[in-house]
Amino acid sequence: MDMNKGLISVGLAALLVLYGICECTSVWGQNGYAGTKLLGSIINEALSQGDCSRAQRVYNAWKELTEMKDVSAELQIKACRQTPAGSGVSVTTPLPKKEKLSVHSLASRLIKRIEPVYPEIAKNMLLSGDVVLNVEVDEGGNVVNCEVIRGAGLFRQPAMDAVRKWKYLTTLLGGNPVAVESEVIVKFNLPAPTTKITDEILRDKKQGIQFGNYKWRVLDMQGDKVLMITEDAIEQRQYNVQNTAVTWETCSLRKYLNGEFLQKFTEEERMKIAETQISNPDNLWYGTKGDRNTVDKIFLLSLEEVDRYFGDSGNYRNRNGMVATDDELYLSNVHDDGRHARHAKFGNELLSCAWWLRSPGFSSTHAPYAHGPVNVYGSNVSNISVGVRPAFWFKLKH
Repeated sequence: MDMNKGLISVGLAALLVLYGICECTSVWGQNGYAGTKLLGSIINEALSQGDCSRAQRVYNAWKELTEMKDVSAELQIKACRQTPAGSGVSVTTPLPKKEKLSVHSLASRLIKRIEPVYPEIAKNMLLSGDVVLNVEVDEGGNVVNCEVIRGAGLFRQPAMDAVRKWKYLTTLLGGNPVAVESEVIVKFNLPAPTTKITDEILRDKKQGIQFGNYKWRVLDMQGDKVLMITEDAIEQRQYNVQNTAVTWETCSLRKYLNGEFLQKFTEEERMKIAETQISNPDNLWYGTKGDRNTVDKIFLLSLEEVDRYFGDSGNYRNRNGMVATDDELYLSNVHDDGRHARHAKFGNELLSCAWWLRSPGFSSTHAPYAHGPVNVYGSNVSNISVGVRPAFWFKLKH
């Protein structure tokens, strides 16, 4: 242990005794880093149990030692003191019973998502966790109420603050708009340092690479850049919000991926995402125009790329292997060797989820997708049930 860590350990131990948290002092006597992380765990546990006084004492100890403060933690402790004993969070009055939807069904209807603020004290203490909320959505798709079902105390209020700003598509029952309720899971995951990712790739790790809040797999390496795609579909979203003729250049999904989605990464992570010129060729099967090339940081794979990286059957390039009985919808037979590699899941679903490709489909109102076989004809661009698997080129060097 170096001198600074030793001073932190001794100082923190003394503060813990001062604030009446004696059972934790031995941890800091051994390792100041582990003790700092444990402090956050104690605050989390105290808030979850509604023990506001204990949360305040531990926070005071952390603040005095580090000479830092965390506004989010202070607000949560304040909210804890203002709510009934044992609740730990502020909740609003429940509305009448709504139509119950599954987690997956409500998630598929999300059209506006605001990311929760990650509490600084949780970042400093390297804490992560999930918060499960019961959410009520009115006939217009607005979140009107949410309550915590379970989750770490430090993350509860940020999760509720974010979800209250979410927007959903209107749910229809018998042709009429209805209010609904469902559970929503909000994840708080600390990103892995980019140096660790570089090391994993150079050690030839191909799958399960943590970058940002997602797991990725390596598809290709060219010089000091690596092409990566998410292991599974990270969400379900329309290729284009309006049911109209579009290209990759003009679709709303491209705008989202290179705007709101890109901002989910830290500044350090965004520096590792290369700006790439993306080719957008015509659909070879139907002759649909692909439009001009684009420059993107985040993109979807094309028909050519999914054929190259997931099985390399050559069927798309050679325009063979068509399935006549399916009206030439697929570029390869459902029993081709690459079908398993193209399977992807969404959330906790057990079945394979279809995922968009950026190429044009049968017409400019359709975009192709993969779900084992690859559908060259495509689905309507406004389909809300197709998954998204973002891809990008990772820079091994800055």
